[in-house]
Order: sequence, then C-alpha cells, then structure tokens
Amino acid sequence: MSYAQQMLWFLGKRWRHSEMPNRLTVSMVETFTEPVNVGALRLALADLISRHEVLRSAVVVDEDDPCLVVLPEVEVPIACHDLRGRPPAERPTAAEGLLSDAFHASVSAFEAPAIRFTLVSVADDLHHLAVTAHHLFFDYWSARLLRRELREVYAAFLAGEKSPHAASEIQYVDFAVWEREMVRTPAMRDGVEHWSATLADLPTLALPTDRHRPWLPTGEARRATVLVPARLAGDIKILAERHRASPFMVQAGVFLCLLSRLTGQADVGIPTLFSGRTHPETWNLMGYFDRLLFLRLRCDETETVSAMLRRVRENVVTAYEHHEVPLLRVIEHQPRLLFLLGNPVNVWTLFHLEVDPHRLRPEALGTQVPGDAPTDFGGDGEDEEKVYSFGADIDVTLRETGNGLYIRALYNADLFDGSTISGWLRHFRTGLQRAVDNPSIKVGDLFPIP
Repeated sequence: MSYAQQMLWFLGKRWRHSEMPNRLTVSMVETFTEPVNVGALRLALADLISRHEVLRSAVVVDEDDPCLVVLPEVEVPIACHDLRGRPPAERPTAAEGLLSDAFHASVSAFEAPAIRFTLVSVADDLHHLAVTAHHLFFDYWSARLLRRELREVYAAFLAGEKSPHAASEIQYVDFAVWEREMVRTPAMRDGVEHWSATLADLPTLALPTDRHRPWLPTGEARRATVLVPARLAGDIKILAERHRASPFMVQAGVFLCLLSRLTGQADVGIPTLFSGRTHPETWNLMGYFDRLLFLRLRCDETETVSAMLRRVRENVVTAYEHHEVPLLRVIEHQPRLLFLLGNPVNVWTLFHLEVDPHRLRPEALGTQVPGDAPTDFGGDGEDEEKVYSFGADIDVTLRETGNGLYIRALYNADLFDGSTISGWLRHFRTGLQRAVDNPSIKVGDLFPIP
C-alpha cells in the first residue's frame, strides 16, 4: 500500500462500528446522448481495467497489516437496466432510483475489481453509466481520467480501431514502491522533522456541537451549501494578488479565523486535501494519491486581515514545500495526532479547494470531453438527503464555477443540525466580504458573532 492508502485505511477503521468501512467510495455518472453499443462499451471498460492494475487490486490483511494484491484479469462488473419498455413519464424517476442505488452500493476493498458499473438506458439517445469505486484505489482525479479514456477508447472500438492507449510503463504499485524509497532520503527526514515541530502540541478543535458524539456512530452525513457571488469571488482574487497570495490562502485564512472565533481558541489547525500528483508520471495513473496537509494558525483578533494573510501565506507555502511527507511518518514521531483523530471531543474538520484537473494540468489531460464540465453544488440551503462521509465531521469544499464560488459542507448528522452548519457557512461568506472590503479591518471584526 502507499502511505496515502494506509492513511485512508486508518480513517475508515475509525468507523468500525458503523457502515463506513464499506462506504469509502467515489461515484460519478457519464451520460451518453446517442445510441450506445453495449458490446463496445464492455470492451472499453475491460480495456481500462486491463491497463490500470490498481483497478484489479484487492486488499489482503496479513497479521493486521493491509497489503495489496493485483489479479492478472477480472470480469467487468456491469449491470444493465433498460427502461425503454416503460411509459416515458415513469422513466426519469426509475432512472434516478437506479442511479441512487448504484451510488450508495457498498464496494468491498477485499474483492477485485473494487469498481462497479451500472448502465441505465432511458431512451435510444439517453443512457447513463454510473461508476462507483472504492476510494482506496480511485480518487477524483482518477474519475476524470476514466471519463476521458472511456470516451476515447469507446469511440475507437465503435470505429473498428484499436485502443488509442497503451499500458503505462509504470503502475500505481511502482509509485508506492518509489514512495517507500523516498522516505529514507535526508530531505524526507527533514520534512518529518518540520511537520513534527509544526504539529507539536496541536490542540483539539473543540467546536460546539448540537449533540454529543454517540458511542455507536451512524456515519450519516448531510450537506449544506452557500454561494459566494461571482463578484465577491473576483474580489478575493484581487485581494490575494495584492498580498502575493492565492485565493485559497485568503479563503483558508478567513476560515481558520472563523474556527478560532467559534471555539474561542487562539491556536487552531485543520487538514486540507492535496492531490499528491506532483510528478508528471502520475498524471495519467489511476489510484489514490490524495494527501492531507495541516494548516495551523495562531489567531490574533487585534491584528489586521493583511497581517493575518501574510502569516497564512508563509504557512501554506511552507506546508507545500513539505507536501511529500506522508502523514503516517509524522504520526510515528507525533503519536498524539492519533489521539486527536480518535478523540471524541475533537471535531475533525477538513477544508479544501476542489480543482478541475483539466484546468490544473491541461498538458496532462488534454481538452475536456462531453459531460466533463464542472457542476454546481446548488445555492444556499440544506440537503436532507442522507449521504455518507468517510472521515471528517465537517468537510468543507470550495468549488469555483461560472456562477461564483460554491461552499459546500458535508457534516456529521450525529453531531450537527443543518441550521448550525448553514449559519457557520454564512458567517464564513460574511468574513470573506469584510476582508475584501477592508483588508485593514481587525480579525476580530470579521464575523457578526457575539
């Protein structure tokens, strides 16, 4: 296993009393607005699985230590549902139900392939392909990579041509082996020392909850969203440029200050998600590469927003300079981090910016394919649909779209009410607005919280 997989495995075990271990999944849907040749589609999916070894992998536990095995070949697990025989008025609801079932289906990491396909045919020119994969083998970059390669290979097979993609010279397991070798280098040892010092005495994040954490967590989560209008999102970029920072640094800084106000703690720290694909060789590999980087800030409510941003910029730059250090290696030197992750008082909060890989690495993924345009999270509000979160009690995702910046919080429904999280997100938006309106404002005046 790679270190990223081991960390995800550990996080999944935190929910051993709930449904979570079987719900560490990534789901996507690809829509075809033309007739689909199911035989060619099966061959295209088989081609993908044959070229990407990680999709043929499974977990084997040896004396409590998980490791991966790669099978030489597997069958393509695709379920086909044809709704064209039903009355047209019934098809959309039936299709929605089948896709929802596919997205919420359990995928075992112990059985290869840990990926499932469901084809729902609504009309001759409307077909939905749902893809659900175990997160240990598949991240969101992989989802977009699968979408692009599937379209290209499927088109080639329809035309009677060979697959345009050859098997990669390196596979995910090669990356995992290389990573093990890297941790022995002096640079990596220096990085471990940096993170050990940075995270020493990191306090628990004691956010106020609506309910105590139950002894048997359900793993149930819900969503809340707010929209940062396009004009404010643009002003955030201008503020960032003036401080030689990135928009993410502005957003993270204001969010950390909000957590400080909500908890009453001057010292706050949260992890942020990083793709981990810094080497070109990984851009066209499927697998799980995500890493957690910790951002820590000692908030001073008497300093200005400008002063706070300068410190946040320094912290973020330093964090990314040591991004290749596996968190598990740091835990070996700071075992207290295990206590923080498992402490019921700690409200584990994740904050990250969702970036479309096409925009991040255009030379790696090429042009967008149909159906790959970013989708909106929705406007302000709360979603009562039950979903399942693999780890964080509050997972805040920011995504830039044509309408502005969407802020979505996936939150632990055992602990929080939707009104609480929605209120916090609105405070966050207010803090961003006040920061761009007046960078000289005191940090303590960013939020309308008594």
